[in-house]
Amino acid sequence: DRTIRHLGTWKQKMKDILNRKEKELAANERFKERVTQMEALIEAAEEREKLEKEKDLENFKPLFAQVVAKAGWDEEKAQKVLDHMFRGNLYTETWYIHEFTEGRVAKNLEKIGVEPFDEDEMQVLMDFAFEHDELSKTVRYLAGKTGWDLRDQQQVVHKLRRIGCVHPRALQVNIKTGILNKQLKKHKFLPFGEKSMEILEGWASLYAASHSLG
Repeated sequence: DRTIRHLGTWKQKMKDILNRKEKELAANERFKERVTQMEALIEAAEEREKLEKEKDLENFKPLFAQVVAKAGWDEEKAQKVLDHMFRGNLYTETWYIHEFTEGRVAKNLEKIGVEPFDEDEMQVLMDFAFEHDELSKTVRYLAGKTGWDLRDQQQVVHKLRRIGCVHPRALQVNIKTGILNKQLKKHKFLPFGEKSMEILEGWASLYAASHSLG
C-alpha cells in the first residue's frame, strides 16, 4: 500500500511538472509571437517614418532652392548645407523657420549631437528665415525702431507665436484691442515696455491703413 501511495504521489508530481512545463512552453510561444508582432510593428513604423522624411525633404527642396539662390552657393556647398539641415531635423519649412527665428538652432543641434553651422551658413539661413516669415519680417522691421538686437528679436518672435500671434494681422488685432500685454502676462511672458508699445501701436495703425482694416 505504501508503495502504491508513493507511486501515486510520484505520478501526481510528474503530472504537475509536465503541466507546469507545458504552461511555460505555451507562455514562451505566446511571448515569441508578441515579440514577432512588435518587431513587425516597429519595422512598419520605421518604414513609414523613412517615407515621411523623404516626402518632407522633397517638399522642402523648393524652399531650400530659394536659400541657395540668395546665397549663391554652388552645388557642392548647397548639398553640404542641406545634409546638415537633414541631420539637424530642419528639413521642413516650419521647423526651419521656427528654429532659426526663435533662436533655438544651436541648442537643439547640440542636444542631438550635430555640429553647428558655419558662421556664413548661419547668417544666410537666419536672414532668409526672417525674410520668408511674415511675423519675423515684421519683428525685424520693428527692431529698426525699437533697437532690439537679434536675440531680442528671436525672443519677441517666440513669445508672440506662443500667444497665437503667428501672423502680423493677429498681432495688429491684439494691439488694437489692447490685449497684447495681457496675453503675454497670462502666458508668463514679460510685457512690452511703454516705449515699445508706442512703436507697436504706431505700426498697428500703419498696418491697418495699408490693409484697409478698421
